[in-house]
Amino acid sequence: MLQITSEQNWHCRQGALLVAKYHFAVTAFSLPSDYKLFDLTLWALEHDPVDEIISAGSQAICSFFLAANSGIAKFNVNILSQIRQETLPRIWGILQHPERLTQLREGVDSVLVDLLGLLEFWLSTDQEENLTTSQSSTQLSDSQVTLLVELLECSPQTCPTERNIKVMQCLCSIFKNDSLTITPDGNHIWTEKLLFQTLKRLYRCVIFCPPSSAEILLPSCHTTLSLLLEFFQRHMTLTSNFNNLLGNDLSLNIGLWISCLMYDHKNPEIDVFLHNVDGSDSHRDFPKELMCGEELHFLERKQIDLVILERKAMAARWLAPLVDTLFRWGCPIGQQPMFISVQLLFFPYLRSNSLYQKLGSALLAQEWSNVYQNSRHIGNFSSGNQSVSAPDILIKELYEQLSCNSNSNKLFDETTQLVSILTKECNDFKQYCLRKGVPVSELLSLNQVTSMEEAIK
Repeated sequence: MLQITSEQNWHCRQGALLVAKYHFAVTAFSLPSDYKLFDLTLWALEHDPVDEIISAGSQAICSFFLAANSGIAKFNVNILSQIRQETLPRIWGILQHPERLTQLREGVDSVLVDLLGLLEFWLSTDQEENLTTSQSSTQLSDSQVTLLVELLECSPQTCPTERNIKVMQCLCSIFKNDSLTITPDGNHIWTEKLLFQTLKRLYRCVIFCPPSSAEILLPSCHTTLSLLLEFFQRHMTLTSNFNNLLGNDLSLNIGLWISCLMYDHKNPEIDVFLHNVDGSDSHRDFPKELMCGEELHFLERKQIDLVILERKAMAARWLAPLVDTLFRWGCPIGQQPMFISVQLLFFPYLRSNSLYQKLGSALLAQEWSNVYQNSRHIGNFSSGNQSVSAPDILIKELYEQLSCNSNSNKLFDETTQLVSILTKECNDFKQYCLRKGVPVSELLSLNQVTSMEEAIK
């Protein structure tokens, strides 16, 4: 049935693959027909033009390796290793083939999710078996990791949640298993550009994913970042090459990313090119993209404020480990040490007359303090042989701002603007009433108000 090539009879091939799925779950691969069926399943996965067949093929192969990994069926170790080595390159071949990948992206997204699920199972199995670098059958190239990163897509219009989660699961497996990206002689595939693009794609998911997907997607973003930084920190002292990975790209853009937290809730449209958070489907003719996506338009005003506030808090929690990492290990910018530059990023926002800028900077400062304290408690608080001091410059500024704000009646831009709008509307209504014949003596007057402070009171 798998050899029926007519596209009209694709359901026959699908039925055969469903049978193969259950057969692979119990077979011990003791008969030549088992190998023939497996080869035909791989062929269908690679060459069949029907999305449903690709999905059924990936599920059948997953069934085989799940059975092998769980011990339900007993396999000869050499045979199993040979099958694994033959299968993985063919899966990568599907994902790396431009026409097939375009077909998968434009078709049913669940097919691509199935393939990524098979790949993630493979990568995690390699890690669970604690294979050494020389034994690993899944040594990855930079082009393969780049492909995974490029599949991580999120925009205000579309956010394929299941696909993004599978991609992040694959990346987590890669960061857990050093042998996937590091050769026995210590060379690695990571470049500053690849690392920065990974962070950039993750951050786009954090700030642009819709509220309906946030509960599922945002924890995966945090987990992926955490494992990435753990991977980075494990190898900083082993090779000088890793010391340059958090270089100019991240150092020069962390301030732009932080400023995404400072937008007014009434119009949280982010200029993605200005802040360097543009994606593959961003257009310079329409550079502004809505935080939390287009779903925001369907929420009530109070809900919008709450959703944006929660998203800013989640974004601050995601950015805090990066800020802390740059504070401890970042390369100097010009003549200024990075640990000073990072602290100075907060100053314009803390001293601003805008409530939203103060809010964004306060959220990030709070999350950074949590990361800092956790680092101390787990003993991960040293850079080389020297203990990293506290961000004293920032702490002093926070104390001064608290003292200043508590002892003054400082007006914020948002309050001043609101009072001005209300005053104008009140005067317009007064003129309307006069035109309708209402006596002046019966109208409320703001003429006696001499200052904005009195107007607010």
